[in-house]
Amino acid sequence: MIQRPLVRFKSISVFHQGALGDFLLACPVFEALSNLVDSKRILFWTRSLHAELIKDEPFFGGFFSHDDPSILPFFDDLLWKDAEIPPPCLNSDLVIFFGKKTLRAVSYRLGQRVLEYGSKCLWCPSFPEEGLGKPVPLFIAENLSQRLLIDITLKPFRLNIPPRKLEEARLFLGDLKSPIFIHPGSGGLRKIWPLSRWMGLIDWIKHSFPHLPIVVITGPSDEIIEPLVRWAFDRYKIARFHSLSLPLLSALLSLGALYIGNDSGISHLAVASGVPSVVIFGPTDPSTWAPWGNQVKVLKQTWKEEEILLMPKNSDKLYLPDRYIQDAVFRMVRKDLL
Repeated sequence: MIQRPLVRFKSISVFHQGALGDFLLACPVFEALSNLVDSKRILFWTRSLHAELIKDEPFFGGFFSHDDPSILPFFDDLLWKDAEIPPPCLNSDLVIFFGKKTLRAVSYRLGQRVLEYGSKCLWCPSFPEEGLGKPVPLFIAENLSQRLLIDITLKPFRLNIPPRKLEEARLFLGDLKSPIFIHPGSGGLRKIWPLSRWMGLIDWIKHSFPHLPIVVITGPSDEIIEPLVRWAFDRYKIARFHSLSLPLLSALLSLGALYIGNDSGISHLAVASGVPSVVIFGPTDPSTWAPWGNQVKVLKQTWKEEEILLMPKNSDKLYLPDRYIQDAVFRMVRKDLL
């Protein structure tokens, strides 16, 4: 392999307005890019929730809101020519726009405007086309390597959880020591493992690990799984953590014995938080979208969309998890807690 010369920048800004899972899949790339910056820090032009999550990372160099109106003129074919340049583009040698193809024109227009300042803007797709079968972080790194003519070496990303946040999480957990966290929801109905199978899994966990509490995680878009949450509470008095801040949820997850979830942003958060994780994929391709980490087991399952929300009325005849799921749970749960 040809060794490329090391490129250095005084400042890099990244624009990323994607969902939580997309953002966390890009974090290994952000971490690698920070090694090209004199200060080792990057300015993030992104969602406030994502900035709050990574504000304690060594590579975090500040935050600018992704929906600031200063960028809007650069989506217009004419207005961009006379619009004021957004601050991140004035204060950075390099601005990288991660996202869909609509951002290619935006990055080009901004690039034309900042040429006189010696700055550069470029666009990088934040995920591959369907069927490519390449992990998102590697796909992004290869694209940037080609555009910047540099070698980008990645490692799995692990969130830096400060001691103050861990202490807050311990107090929040109270008597729920080393729980098994489950997140039965997802951003799309098709990605949800059927609720009847979640019922059987919860029942099996309660009998297999009676000393470990279970906590159900839900967010504002998880109303559709509310019948399962009610069933879990009525049958086993299982606790539910709802709509917590991402930093607190990350700290809580890091204290768990295990996490089990669907293809969702929360599953990516769990893996980045360091808890051993089992993630169940259905219609989406795990070779592209699976969380990228060292302590994760990804299982590919199949189901029909019409069975997703069905729940058996007779709870004495529950689904029994297959041996692949059972083996994954036994292998991934923290051994010191068994």
